[in-house]
Amino acid sequence: MNRLTTLALLLAVAALGFFVYRQMRFEVEHPPETTEPLFKGVDPAFVRAFRIENLERSNHVRLERTAAGFWYITDPIAYPAEPAVIEQLLKIVTNNLAGPVPSALSDPKAAGLVPGRAFLEVEEVVDAGAGPDVGPTVRKTRVVLGDVDLDGQRVFVSRDGKVMRTARNFESILQRDLPDLRSRRLFRVDPLGVVEIVRAGRVFLPDSSPSVAMELRAEGAVWRMAQPRRALADADVMNLYAPALATIVVERFVTDQPGADLAQYGLAPAWFSVMLRDRSGAEMTLEVGCDVAMTPYARYPGEPYVFQLSSRAWNLLIEGTDNFGDLLEHEFYRVLRDHLQDVQIIKDGHITRLTRGLDGSWTVSERVVGESEFRLELPAEQSAVDDLLSKIENTKPAAYLLDASAAELFPEGEPRDGIFVTPIRDRRQGGWIGPRVRGEGGTELRAFLREGEDVVAGLDLAVEGLLASGVSDFLKRVVWEVREVEMRRLVIRSGEKQRVYVRGDAFTWRPEDADVPARELRTLLDGLIFLKADGEVPQASRAASSEPVQIEFTDASGHVLRAEVGLSASGAVELTHGVRWARALDQELHTKLLALLDS
Repeated sequence: MNRLTTLALLLAVAALGFFVYRQMRFEVEHPPETTEPLFKGVDPAFVRAFRIENLERSNHVRLERTAAGFWYITDPIAYPAEPAVIEQLLKIVTNNLAGPVPSALSDPKAAGLVPGRAFLEVEEVVDAGAGPDVGPTVRKTRVVLGDVDLDGQRVFVSRDGKVMRTARNFESILQRDLPDLRSRRLFRVDPLGVVEIVRAGRVFLPDSSPSVAMELRAEGAVWRMAQPRRALADADVMNLYAPALATIVVERFVTDQPGADLAQYGLAPAWFSVMLRDRSGAEMTLEVGCDVAMTPYARYPGEPYVFQLSSRAWNLLIEGTDNFGDLLEHEFYRVLRDHLQDVQIIKDGHITRLTRGLDGSWTVSERVVGESEFRLELPAEQSAVDDLLSKIENTKPAAYLLDASAAELFPEGEPRDGIFVTPIRDRRQGGWIGPRVRGEGGTELRAFLREGEDVVAGLDLAVEGLLASGVSDFLKRVVWEVREVEMRRLVIRSGEKQRVYVRGDAFTWRPEDADVPARELRTLLDGLIFLKADGEVPQASRAASSEPVQIEFTDASGHVLRAEVGLSASGAVELTHGVRWARALDQELHTKLLALLDS
């Protein structure tokens, strides 16, 4: 390197250092307080359009907001705008600041502002107009993009002939090409409000062409499948699948030219179509196909746009084609316990019904074969009901037997077993339980069919234990639970023998004919106040008891509670109270009562 070259380099470095010094001095002399909004006076709430011109790339685009608040590209094509781009544009209008530049840099030509690299023009409605004859008053604010500042952090801009500097995010938004400004979402529906999915057509594979026909509709909180089979769809699966399907995006914009050869994309005709509808009534249909390399493409019917899809989008669009069982309900029922009205177990024509009261307590009754009405409602044991509900909730379809015939396994007109739950404000759930069938691998299952459906599922054989449940399994173990504080008289009687006790103001029991505490009652009293059973005596096994002992409690209002304790033919102690006939939990109770009467 000769001396002249070295000298030239030193002079260049010195000049650059001097410029940096001047720049730093200017920054000190012009603090942030001197900055102003880049789009001064523009109210984002009234912005109705953006116009972007990139002179370097010969690109231009116009974006407009509809009366409903949606943004669309209107030039050079008509297409929905990408929401993220609109958000970025509005942030620039709202937040970008612009600062002054040193006088040495204020020449528009030196700052690259004549003619400029690009510009952003904002249109806002400042007066809506007085009627149809007087249109709105529109104000336009244009900011021109110049060169990048020496610090690399800002760019020169011009507004109303004034040279300033702003953040480089202004440059990045103007460098976007048309595909970057287009919405990449394919379905313009509310992802969280999808209520219907309809698919029609086929997928043409090298060795098969399976149908993709499917209809899914939301009914309140549940989804139902109408095609290819009638079945209840899994709510958890659909609450994930429907939004995912509604938000699939374009992988690549292929063509917008009318008259393009659609056959090369598998779209003339399309292989299949997918329609989504949301709860507001918005509806969109997408036609889908593949080229010879099995690359998926899509288009809107009647429109020239062709899009390439990703493998993820393709998989979502054909979900359930060969595994629609994955979309079906995986729960036996979906009702919160507090929302249950009743539970019915149907076995050989006999119905055991559990009914939930307004206070949350349960009663149990039955309707036997040949009778048209349910018998008397009896108090049910809460723990027994909870145990049953837990077992039903854990009873899930082990598999869907898609090749099984519902008509053959559940013939019309023949008695069926089943388990059903009825919500307070909805139709009942659960289903019919048919004969034993074989699942995959030869596993033995019980066939299961929901009402109004034609898809058979398989349940674990443990469900047979639930079907065997009857009234006696749910009756409250406490035959009665008297409030001792309200009781005034107790009579224990067997044949000619009788003991009568009274309870006065002293709140202690005493013999009716004596004024001393009834100490002989101490070991018996709790068992009589909390009279408990240990299961019901079957109807066929009921017979007159031997050596019956009657127990009577009378309260202060004169109401009488009566029960009888006796021995069965096998010597077991049994209790009867009203319509209840049960085995006594305390098998010594009869002996204790006779001993009291003999004392």
